[in-house]
Amino acid sequence: MTLFLASLHFVFAGKYADVTGLHACKSCPTGYYGTSTGATACSSCGAGQFQNSQAQTSCKNCAAGKYSDVAATTCASCSKGQYSAASASSCTACDAGRVSTSNGATICSSCIAGTYSASVGLYSYICICYFHASVNPRPYLG
Repeated sequence: MTLFLASLHFVFAGKYADVTGLHACKSCPTGYYGTSTGATACSSCGAGQFQNSQAQTSCKNCAAGKYSDVAATTCASCSKGQYSAASASSCTACDAGRVSTSNGATICSSCIAGTYSASVGLYSYICICYFHASVNPRPYLG
């Protein structure tokens, strides 16, 4: 159904009219979208999505290694020690024994042979290397 406004103005998808009789339609702002004609409001992009342009009819999904909250205009990269799949609303901490050494990771990798990571999450990007029965661990950043 199309909202018929004074002076024969129509409200098309991606736009809205929040006042009856408005002579000019408003564009849905960034972070929002409009899918139907005759809209009186726009819908916010869901978590894991974003929209960086006005007057759009859909939202874009965040790429793997990134995340967003509701009504986002961009996606943020996961921090070191975290990862995410595509369309994520948050990042997941790497499990103990796994690491991500860069921002925007899509997976956590296993520590290399001879090293381990006892920490979970933010600090798990450091694997500690022990040689034999040594009590002096040497950090391995990789």
